[in-house]
Amino acid sequence: MKKPIFIIKLLFIARLALASSTTFASTADLFSPDGRIRISVGTQKSLNLSVRFNQKIILTKSKISMLISHKGTNYELGDMGECEAEAIFQKRQKIKPVVANKRALIIDNYNELRLHCLPYFTLQLRAYDDGIAYRFVTNFQGDIYVKKETVNFEFNSNHLTYFPTEDSFISHSERFYEKIFLKDLNKDHMASLPLVIDIEGVKAAIMEADLFDYPGMYLTGTRPALTLVGKFPYYPKEEVFVKDRTLNVIKRQPYLAKTSGNRSFPWRVMLLSSKDTDLVNSDMIFKLARKNSNYPEGYWSWLKPGQVMWDWWHNFLIPDAPFKSGLNTETYKHYIDFAKKNGLKYVIFDEGWSKASNLFSINKNMDMEFLTDYATKQGVGIILWSLWNTLEKQEHEAFQKFKEWGIKGIKIDFMQRDDQKMVNYYWKMAKRAADEKLIINFHGSYKPSGIRRSFPNVLTREGVTGLEQLKANHRPDPKDNVTLPYIRMLSGPMDYTPGAMTTYGFNQRHLHPTDQKRRRLPSGLGTRSHQLAMYVIYESPLQMLADSPSKYRKETTSLNFITQIPTVWDETVMLGGKLGDYIALARSSGNSWFIGVMTDWNERQIVINMNFLEDGCYKLEAISDTENSINDGTDYEHEISQMKSGEQISISLAPGGGWVAKLDKIGC
Repeated sequence: MKKPIFIIKLLFIARLALASSTTFASTADLFSPDGRIRISVGTQKSLNLSVRFNQKIILTKSKISMLISHKGTNYELGDMGECEAEAIFQKRQKIKPVVANKRALIIDNYNELRLHCLPYFTLQLRAYDDGIAYRFVTNFQGDIYVKKETVNFEFNSNHLTYFPTEDSFISHSERFYEKIFLKDLNKDHMASLPLVIDIEGVKAAIMEADLFDYPGMYLTGTRPALTLVGKFPYYPKEEVFVKDRTLNVIKRQPYLAKTSGNRSFPWRVMLLSSKDTDLVNSDMIFKLARKNSNYPEGYWSWLKPGQVMWDWWHNFLIPDAPFKSGLNTETYKHYIDFAKKNGLKYVIFDEGWSKASNLFSINKNMDMEFLTDYATKQGVGIILWSLWNTLEKQEHEAFQKFKEWGIKGIKIDFMQRDDQKMVNYYWKMAKRAADEKLIINFHGSYKPSGIRRSFPNVLTREGVTGLEQLKANHRPDPKDNVTLPYIRMLSGPMDYTPGAMTTYGFNQRHLHPTDQKRRRLPSGLGTRSHQLAMYVIYESPLQMLADSPSKYRKETTSLNFITQIPTVWDETVMLGGKLGDYIALARSSGNSWFIGVMTDWNERQIVINMNFLEDGCYKLEAISDTENSINDGTDYEHEISQMKSGEQISISLAPGGGWVAKLDKIGC
């Protein structure tokens, strides 16, 4: 329901990009439903935004605009038009996502203001209790060129940023978060999103939502000014392949996008919270994303989230197998049998099942007809890896073959860009896969921005520094692992690919090996409990088991616990945490609750209050660190006990440690 609250009117003088004029100063305010957030829209010479949270200044007069070319004339949206504010509306609705990444029911509650600058554009603003968002909506006939978008986040103090530095617009978005103060960031510093700023205890996360037919946004510094500025990849003019997968842009057009003149543009988003845990609990990006009404009710019933046996991380090695493991029929039959036995829904056939440049040039050691038929009979779905450009080139024939084989999903890799052309590729493949009833896992990708609301078959994506990096580096380590939920995971699911059974504790971490040539079984950093807690904490409706079946057979307690953990959830409750230090949360599925706790390289004592549980008694199965986990990361304790709701549990975490538990209600 939409409820008008009050009406504000404001005027300012129209001008074209090449004209000049004076303006009439005026301001419109928009408050969040709880009144803690205030957005002030100024029209002095140009549109600008100021934001306060609990009376604290967050942004000061941050200029926003778009430069549009329409039929040879330039229009500066933000510096033109007679504007009138529509009534401010309050909306409260319930959204039931097809795939419950965080919760089965999302409450969407916001106040909205629209500034109509006739006849050219509207500025649409929303204030939520946990943040703000704005976007431009244009009303031109025919196509337009977006030549520039001005996005400024102007601060009044030298705040600390968590800055995911990018080297160029060719990127997998697999970045660590550097702590850099605003005053030290210049135009040569560029970050992908999300990016978090610590504003004297208030965390502000800058993101974007509903990225459609438009390039992704990055941020740069402006030293000595304390402003973060939006930066965008311009449309490709000339491209060249590097080997078989990286399509580099060597020349660009003088515009960001050629697009419909009658459309809405991506939301510019800032989450705001005085508690780090509230950031993790947000559904903002999903709420701002566009819906897809082109599919009938019930269409998505075929869509099945679940756990996946993944081959690539452990180098296709199965040391205890009675055959030579590798890229061959015997190995993949073994994976299928392992998945069947342990209740996994899928097996990925990663790079190597076919020639990367030709999906029909199949590995001579793999009998795809047999394997696909065998998997179907076992009730195990196969997900096939493909380079993005190979799938595009062979799209029609490939999807026909996928259907013939009974393939359930595709893992599309190495896009490495988010200019308008590549963003449109994501939407094209999401629709094609949805029409063919296939799930998608995007790798070599930019961050999520809401496509999963339109196409729920896009179950997960990379764009995260995950476990695979440990094959060549000594990161991500536990500190990185407890940073990701507060930054990258805010934008949506992340395919971190957990599941390492060999883990190196704090006192062993210098012994952690890397394997550039991929000849050994890899390992993780931190404790076993830390690794298992990822299955509860990290959101991904398509969750991997990355290690070798031989490792899991030796670690049946851990395996049996992992395979109990769902990949979609009815509810999420934050229990505690601090960005980069630790995280504790609970998630429910059916009649069961799961709790995950992870810490950085610091030992911690955590007390969890079980008051989120319904009244009653519960069976508690937990895997925890031991006194020896600091020396041997694989050491853990497995306990089964009983407890009542409302009680407290004290948890001892080793450095790099964790705790994971399942609770089932029983009779008292």
